[in-house]
Amino acid sequence: MATRQIGTSTDLGINSHTGTLHEEITHDLGEYVDEHDIDAIEADYRDAIGAVLPCGVWLSGETLYSNRDDNLGLGFIRNTLESIPASEDFWSIVEKHQW
Repeated sequence: MATRQIGTSTDLGINSHTGTLHEEITHDLGEYVDEHDIDAIEADYRDAIGAVLPCGVWLSGETLYSNRDDNLGLGFIRNTLESIPASEDFWSIVEKHQW
């Protein structure tokens, strides 16, 4: 099957306030943004997301792609994000990358 776009990081609910994951992290940290390594947070969070996405689904930039034969819905994919272990969730990653 051909690769197809199935959504964006905004559709997944991981960046609800802005256009990119990087901007969302900056927004979420607010006044504490200068106390953190934003690039490292983004890289680790993308890795955590990628680790739980179903086989044949990946996030590249802000776009979610699939090469699966089924019509896996965004709701199912959003639910898989809930399986990110607490030790690797967004705020745990943020704590690891505080200056």
